[in-house]
Amino acid sequence: MIGLVLGQDANASQERQKRGLIVAHGISLPCALSVVWLAERRDEPIIAAIRSMLADIWSS
Repeated sequence: MIGLVLGQDANASQERQKRGLIVAHGISLPCALSVVWLAERRDEPIIAAIRSMLADIWSS
């Protein structure tokens, strides 16, 4: 099985020692990122803040 994870180096090192995780440095993989939420929660403060942040990042 192959998985892709974004994580902290400290966590990756720990998992490498405990479970044999293989960390591939210097590899670039193009991939799409999607963010979803329930329509009825669209205007909740945390989701509105995330939407605003994403709009700022992805519009540049």
